[in-house]
Amino acid sequence: MILHTGELDSIIYHDALMIRHKVFVQEQQRPRELEFAYDEASCLHLVYYVQDLPAGTVRLLPMTADLVKIQRMAILPEFRGQKLGSQLINAAEELASVYGYQSVVLDAQEQAIPFYEKMNYVPTGEPAFIRPNATIKNLPMMKQLEGQLKLA
Repeated sequence: MILHTGELDSIIYHDALMIRHKVFVQEQQRPRELEFAYDEASCLHLVYYVQDLPAGTVRLLPMTADLVKIQRMAILPEFRGQKLGSQLINAAEELASVYGYQSVVLDAQEQAIPFYEKMNYVPTGEPAFIRPNATIKNLPMMKQLEGQLKLA
C-alpha cells in the first residue's frame, strides 16, 4: 500500500523521514543537515508500506506549474529487490499527473541510472556532484507524463 501526505505532522511523513535517515544518513553517510531540507512543507511525501511496515519513500517537489521533481527515493535494505522502487515511482508519476504536472525531473544517483532508464527517463545533462562534499554523482533526467488527470 502506498500512502501520501503533505502534512509534516503526519505519521506518513515521519515514516518517510525514518526511511531517509536509515538510507541516506546511516547507509550512504550523507550529512544529516543536507538530508532534511527547508522545502519539506512544499512537497508531497509518499511511503510504501509492506504489511503495515514502512519500506520505501519518495517525495515530489513542485518546481513550476507544469514541472515536478522526484527526490529522496529510498528503499530500506530489507525490502530491496521486490520492485517497490518502480511501484513508488509509478505512484509518484500518477500523483503528479493528478495534480496537473506535465513533466517530471530527477537527479539519479549513478547506480540508479539503469533503473530510471527502464522507466523511460532520459538524461538532460552529464553526471555531476550536485552538493558540496558529495561522494556520489547524479545524472539529471526527465520524463514527460502522459494523460494528465488534473484536479478540479
